Amino acid sequence: MRPALPAALLLPTLAAGGLVDTIERTVAGVVDCATCHSALPTFKALAALGDARFVQTIAAACTDLKIEDADVCEGAIRTQGPILAHDLRHFSLFGDTATKFCDAVFGMCDLPPVTPWRVPFPKEKPDVERVWRSRGREPVKVMHFSDSSFAYNQTNAEAKCTKPICCRDFGERPKHVQLPALPLGMRTCDAPGRLADSMLDATQKFGAHARFSIFTGDVIDHAVWDVDEENVPKNMLEFTDQFAQKLSAPLFPALGNHESAPTNSFPRDTTEHEITADFVFDAQMQGWNQWIGENATAQIQHHSGSYAVLAPGMDLRVISVNTQYWYKQNFWLYDSDEHQPDPNGIISFLVEQLQAAEDAGQRAWIIAHMPPGRGDVVRDQSAYFDQVVQRYKATIAGQFYGHTHADEFAIGYADYSARTAENAVSVAMIGPAMTPMSGNPSEADGG
Repeated sequence: MRPALPAALLLPTLAAGGLVDTIERTVAGVVDCATCHSALPTFKALAALGDARFVQTIAAACTDLKIEDADVCEGAIRTQGPILAHDLRHFSLFGDTATKFCDAVFGMCDLPPVTPWRVPFPKEKPDVERVWRSRGREPVKVMHFSDSSFAYNQTNAEAKCTKPICCRDFGERPKHVQLPALPLGMRTCDAPGRLADSMLDATQKFGAHARFSIFTGDVIDHAVWDVDEENVPKNMLEFTDQFAQKLSAPLFPALGNHESAPTNSFPRDTTEHEITADFVFDAQMQGWNQWIGENATAQIQHHSGSYAVLAPGMDLRVISVNTQYWYKQNFWLYDSDEHQPDPNGIISFLVEQLQAAEDAGQRAWIIAHMPPGRGDVVRDQSAYFDQVVQRYKATIAGQFYGHTHADEFAIGYADYSARTAENAVSVAMIGPAMTPMSGNPSEADGG
């Protein structure tokens, strides 16, 4: 691959050639990893002109190239564009971050190998690990909810639209509806209010016998181009109120990647920008305090949305981890060439809580939105998380996630070259979504 020109040298070319036309040709020319790297100087030069020019130009190119409808292009670039421009101004053209950026934004590059890092543990693994055996007591019942994505759907609205999500009035109501939205939802739409009510009503039958419940994230719907900092906290608190009215036992939730505005936006502590996720954590603290108590609520602000709590009447520590700092589509992760193995100390918090559980003779559940090890989770953090699982395998009684919208499970092994029952060390249960949008929707899981 030919060396890329410094971004500053391209500024006159951009100005003379017409910004939108130049960007459209550049975007159309990105077909593999090499062409993505070759395009980065042009994008960096555009970012050097400022956020407003970057957003205006990319949104116009998105519309002209018919990548999405005009309102979707405008909304998505208006919210995500400033983050991408910030990244482009802060990483070099020739480092691993540039490759990771091409993978996250264009899906074009194979990721570099995992950067070696040994997770610091306060204590070595015991020579003789504790073996847990059933005491023969009645099994504890727990409900697992995930990916509700409540939406303001409208029955009989168009379910076959040109946008990423349908069944909504986007101000372009067609004269003739091709596929009317049904009362309990459609595969092209998020969860309507009636479906949410049905799910919550069903919880009262099973929930009367549940010790507690868990929710593994994503309250906010998938119209990601239309979210804002005012409605996200409002919708989070409405979700909390709905569940509080129906559940008789505590609910222990985890944050999803949609619980922010812009969607997926969780800046690292090292990010040099005025944008923060504090408004998310404030809403989280306000809504969840009734279930998790004062100590865990205080942890949320100090540990970027993560907390730990003891399950009622049990020696079980439930550790809720904010995995959005490991998510590829959290574009704040690409604003530095410096390798940051533990953004915002999420792994450190998890280790601290698992060590406390081990010392107290407790078992632990890890709950989070995104299952580590998936293709949309940063490879480095997945590898470091695996170190934690290997160290505390005798303490971790279960892992519970959402995000995939599928009812599935994943197995962790002591040796991934020999995936046998003898080498299995942990199982992650991945709950299906309530929203019918993709996957296999399910109202509630109990176990």
